[in-house]
Amino acid sequence: MRKALFFIPLFFACIAGCSQSTEPVATADSFFPISEVSSWQYSTSTAGDIANQIWKVGSEEVVDGISYYSVVISHPGTMLAASTVYFRCNGTILYKKYAGSPEFIIADFSLNKGDAAYWDPYLKVTEKTESIMKFDTGLHGDYQYTITFRKGIGITLSTDSGAVYNQIILLKIEKQGAGIIDLTDNSPKLL
Repeated sequence: MRKALFFIPLFFACIAGCSQSTEPVATADSFFPISEVSSWQYSTSTAGDIANQIWKVGSEEVVDGISYYSVVISHPGTMLAASTVYFRCNGTILYKKYAGSPEFIIADFSLNKGDAAYWDPYLKVTEKTESIMKFDTGLHGDYQYTITFRKGIGITLSTDSGAVYNQIILLKIEKQGAGIIDLTDNSPKLL
């Protein structure tokens, strides 16, 4: 009986301590609204060369039996060829796929600030608000990767500082029915 009296308060203390997080939970398509976007325009810096990059959203396509949105990434004013990548949102998870390769997770928006990404042991959620979610590996040797999402907009900043430094900063977004949204004044500046 004494043991039962001890465990009952302990049980309720555990329930109170294990309550749901108060951090906002969002779906992947709320932070990467690919079905509502016509295009994203980024300023890019790769190994010191600055250029523009346009991500043009195509139609839904079935690839390897799974439905994705195709995105053609072009590099106006450069000799770089356009490439196609595929994205899909499934609940809180955002997936990316290159042709001929398996899909991989970019983000899971159910994670909370401080949580490690289960698909990448170095990646952690370093910021999470109602409208912003940022993932960062921290510096490991000479490598660091960050990606920031803005609710209703998509990827606003991505930095990959490995052997070749690469950064993209969102300048403009074209949303279906809303026209072009210029984010130049609200975007971070190229480093």
